[in-house]
Amino acid sequence: DITAQVVNTTLSSDDIAYFSPKMKDWHLTLTDVNADVSGPVADMSGSLRSVRTGADTKLSVDFAAQGLPDVGKGHFKADISELTTSAADVDRLAAALTGKNLPDEVLRIAKNAGKIGLTGKFDGTLTAFAADAALATEIGGATCLLQVSSLRDGCRGVLGDVKTSSLQLGELLENDL
Repeated sequence: DITAQVVNTTLSSDDIAYFSPKMKDWHLTLTDVNADVSGPVADMSGSLRSVRTGADTKLSVDFAAQGLPDVGKGHFKADISELTTSAADVDRLAAALTGKNLPDEVLRIAKNAGKIGLTGKFDGTLTAFAADAALATEIGGATCLLQVSSLRDGCRGVLGDVKTSSLQLGELLENDL
């Protein structure tokens, strides 16, 4: 069983890479880490009360995971009470985790959005899940309810409802609509 309480801690992926070599090129530092985790690996839950990275990124989330260590068959729940970030931080995180920067067009749109905030819930596996999220930016917001399901031959089905609120689409896309 895991029982952990982390209080006002700083974590570096460079340190963790000693145990998990796949993280050796990430070079990420997490600060203001406050979390509780409990349960066996196959049925753990926890609360990440705060974590910060980069100049603008902060996350607070309650979570549960069943079925690990087989991530592909695991079931996950997350209740994101706060995720705030910026285009620069998202680009840096994408580059660290994937080795690739965001495409220029995606980065431009993210910059146009300004500060980005997200709250929401996720429930399911990595390939079939329900998500309910609210996105807020400096130029408007959106809400979405999504249901993703596995279909035949590795295909996915997506059923959803997306609503915008005061979204300045022309400003987001740099297009006079």
